[in-house]
Amino acid sequence: MAQGMSMRTLAPLADLKQPFLSQLERGVSSPSMLSLYKLAKALGVAPGDLLPDEPVTPGAVVFRSGEGHPIHSVDGAVSSAGRLLFTDADHELEISEFDILPEQNNSEWFDHIAEAATYVMTGELRVEVENGGEWVLGRRDVIFCRAGSRSRWTALDPAGTSLLHVIARRRER
Repeated sequence: MAQGMSMRTLAPLADLKQPFLSQLERGVSSPSMLSLYKLAKALGVAPGDLLPDEPVTPGAVVFRSGEGHPIHSVDGAVSSAGRLLFTDADHELEISEFDILPEQNNSEWFDHIAEAATYVMTGELRVEVENGGEWVLGRRDVIFCRAGSRSRWTALDPAGTSLLHVIARRRER
């Protein structure tokens, strides 16, 4: 609405179905990380900008285990579960946490509208950056992706891979 765009106009720009956007708007469905990335790219905002702000405490914001916005990597039955951690539009960082089992891998590309970093906490992760290369990351390895790049992850460890994904959100100055 803020951009004067109808759902009918937004749907093809985000490569999503208009009925799904209607469900999101009414709170009937929750978006996956992939859907958030697609919507954010189409609207030119960070994924967290599309979710409600967390209560703000002066000086610091604490997220306890289990808090944050539950999120899935993609729409559908085969998806890893995680949580998106961010505070409000005034903060420059957005963090998501995922635990991925090999059977939850998908081949979807994620568009980075801002600088991003992925830190592997446990397991092994293959990261492909479109037109940029492919790396296998292990425990405590990190990869930085430039704004405008596209990447996808594949969990390689049979026991699963845990990671943190950090986005440097765009701010108006």
